[in-house]
Amino acid sequence: MDEKESTLRGPECGHRIAQAKSEILNAWEARVRRCIPAAQALDSNSLRNSLPRFLDQLAESISKLSNVSPAQRLQEKELAREHGAERSSQPVYDLSQMIEEYQVLRQVIFDVLRAEGDLTEKEQDVILDAITVGIRNAVAEYQLQTENRFRIVVEGVKDHAIILTDLDGTVLEWNTGAANITGFTKEDMIGKKGSLIFTPEDLANGVHLQEMKTARENGRAEDNRWHIRKDGTRFFATGAMNPVLMHDGTLMGYIKVLRDATEIKKTEQSLRESELRFRELANGLPVIVWTARPDGFVDWYNDWWQRYLATPDRTTWDDPENLVMHPDDIEKTKEVWYKIVQAGEEFIFEQRFRRGCDGQYRWHAVRGAPIRNAEGQITKYVGANTDIHEQKVLEEELKESRLAAEAASQTKSSFLANMSHEIRTPMTAVLGFTEVLRDPDLTEEEKRDAIDRIDTSGRSLLRIIDDVLDISKIEAGKLAIHKSRYSPLAMASDVVSMLRLSAEQKGVQLRIKSVGEIPSSVHCDPARFRQILMNLVGNAVKFTSNGEVTITFRSEGSSTLIVQVRDTGIGIAESDQSKLFQPFAQADESISRKFGGTGLGLLLSRRLAEQLGGSLELVESHPGRGSCFEVKVYGAPFEYGESNHEKPVSRTTDFIENLPLEGVSVLLAEDVADNQVLMKRYLVSAGAEVHLVSDGAQAMKEATGRKFDLILMDIQMPKVDGIQATRQLRKLGYPGIIVALTAHAMPEEVKRSLDAGFDAHLTKPITRDKLVSEVHSLVGGR
Repeated sequence: MDEKESTLRGPECGHRIAQAKSEILNAWEARVRRCIPAAQALDSNSLRNSLPRFLDQLAESISKLSNVSPAQRLQEKELAREHGAERSSQPVYDLSQMIEEYQVLRQVIFDVLRAEGDLTEKEQDVILDAITVGIRNAVAEYQLQTENRFRIVVEGVKDHAIILTDLDGTVLEWNTGAANITGFTKEDMIGKKGSLIFTPEDLANGVHLQEMKTARENGRAEDNRWHIRKDGTRFFATGAMNPVLMHDGTLMGYIKVLRDATEIKKTEQSLRESELRFRELANGLPVIVWTARPDGFVDWYNDWWQRYLATPDRTTWDDPENLVMHPDDIEKTKEVWYKIVQAGEEFIFEQRFRRGCDGQYRWHAVRGAPIRNAEGQITKYVGANTDIHEQKVLEEELKESRLAAEAASQTKSSFLANMSHEIRTPMTAVLGFTEVLRDPDLTEEEKRDAIDRIDTSGRSLLRIIDDVLDISKIEAGKLAIHKSRYSPLAMASDVVSMLRLSAEQKGVQLRIKSVGEIPSSVHCDPARFRQILMNLVGNAVKFTSNGEVTITFRSEGSSTLIVQVRDTGIGIAESDQSKLFQPFAQADESISRKFGGTGLGLLLSRRLAEQLGGSLELVESHPGRGSCFEVKVYGAPFEYGESNHEKPVSRTTDFIENLPLEGVSVLLAEDVADNQVLMKRYLVSAGAEVHLVSDGAQAMKEATGRKFDLILMDIQMPKVDGIQATRQLRKLGYPGIIVALTAHAMPEEVKRSLDAGFDAHLTKPITRDKLVSEVHSLVGGR
């Protein structure tokens, strides 16, 4: 390089910069907008700000230079301070972007000048030195403004400690918040180690050194620990330490921000202690206790949970490997639980869990409530599961019992309505034909017809009463069974003969048949067996409009007699067959309306069959085709061949003597006038002499005043009843015969009479032949 080239061409270079000023600015702006995103938000004037003047000063300064060191001259001037100051004030700019602007400017100037000719090395150094001054001034201005803003912000923070330290932890800045929290003033701490606020144990463990190392290596170090105040008291602070870096990544120091969380820490500690006490208490309870997070996740169960379920620790309610909840309740529980968490309210619902000791799924009442903080936010849920299985089962049983009771009440209401109809129907005939008999113009034939109808209706009423009483006796376990030998076939013939007339009137044939060898006699209760046959055959005739009713006998072994009664009647629907043997029920209420009946016959017959050691079942039935019932009775020992028991048992025993009670004196104690007249007529017609009294007191007076062969004593009388009168007479030593004649027919009433001193117990209503026969038997035929 010659001397001319080695000399700075100041005037020429300055002139070239001045001429290319516009080109330089345009090229610079285009390149800056392309390279620096923050520049895109500025208009042209804001972006260029003082650069035009900077280029003017640069051109002027270069023009004046000669061989004097240009770097020395340019360093004395702060040509770019104005541009750096304005640019640093832009909120979207940072230091690195301003430096990048000046680097782009330098390159644009070099490119423009080189386009017109080569730049000497000295000329490049002059331009480079000017740009360097601009960068230095911009950096200084930026740092100054940044530091000022930092100080303003830091000093304005009163409730957070903001601490700036150098590389070894010496305090450079200590804000008002740090003084408020620690008690150390800014003057106390500037130039001191920031670790002065660390506890002795943390200092001994090098926690302060580890904190700076973590911040340096990871870019952040958490600081959540106890610290020491100036007065020696401790406070808990939460915060972080971050490294402070130069634009080129060089570590300058550390900045630390702390917040006093002593009260929060104490509250947390109190909550932990409270929760610990709660869990200790819950673990001692024999119920399942649990807690859940605000999102509904159950995060804790007490010890009883595992003991009750007999599952591994940490088994949850929806654990697929240990399914503790009833499978049918899982989806429903999820749905309910989601609604509970959404609502954030107290709740109670029921679900089933499997008990570990026996594998039984048992009902639990799940109760819970949300726990809220001071701001009203839910922090957790607390709840308990109580085993309510027995209560649940009892509720179900009570519900079923209530439904059954309601159904029974309805059934009984229907029964009573039907019973009222059944009683009122024959009673209408009794009262009506009694009124007819008062007509003096009746013929003898009309009188006999009226009497026969009254007798038939009366006996119908008596059968209804007997059925009700028999049911009551069976339910009370007091039905007496009197076994004797009789012919079952002869009994069936007697029943058929009684029902034949009503059957023939309907066009129904009655048949008796046997299968195999049938015993000529059995040992059983003939009255009860006859009662069963009368109910079954009577029902068959009642519900059959035409066709036949067949009674089939067969034996099973040497002790069981089987009788089937088959008809071709209306039949019974399958849905109604379960009602047949229920108390107070008929298969269909329309049946009672059409055919009548109390609905007690089949129930009574089954109970009687069971009393006789057997059973009664519906074998088959088809609507419109008929039914078949089968009864079994125990009748051992069987007898085969000729027998003295072939004749059927008579319904009544006719007393054919003319005056069987002639010469017999009877004291009749009866308070009802109609019964006095009726009983006296029965006895007088048999030759007896009858003396009447109306209560027990008169009976005692008459009995002790004269001699009677027999006293007929009603039980229920005014003043002194029959029981009291008889006891008193026996106490006085009365030796005569005393017979109860009463409407009380229950077994306990019979026993009560005999225990009181009666010789016999006769029940009303009673026929003339029965009364005369019993009295004749008791007085010995006198």
